[in-house]
Amino acid sequence: MIRKFILGTLFFVVVVGVVFLIGRDSGIKSIAATIDLYNGSNFSIMTAVVEHESGSSIVASIKRNRTQKIRILVQGSTAYSLKVTFENNTTIYSRKNRYIKNGDKIKEIVSDSTITLE
Repeated sequence: MIRKFILGTLFFVVVVGVVFLIGRDSGIKSIAATIDLYNGSNFSIMTAVVEHESGSSIVASIKRNRTQKIRILVQGSTAYSLKVTFENNTTIYSRKNRYIKNGDKIKEIVSDSTITLE
């Protein structure tokens, strides 16, 4: 009885270890990508929304001439777009389907009427 328990436990540990090693070596992981959103407009930003394939990230209150880091989890690469609403309730959008990969660090610059990728 004890021998079966020990063998079963050993088998379980080996299976879990093999699954872990296969997952690790095949690149199954999620790493954050970083978007630095710089407010170069004449208004404070009330909200900035990054929409991507895994969902969306919302940032509130970015003052003029300030940068806010936005981290999103990316597995491989993902398309994203930005939506920025200013304190005067105007909204601007980035071009759709910009791409970012895991580990990337990019900068987006917000002006009064456009969002540009640096």
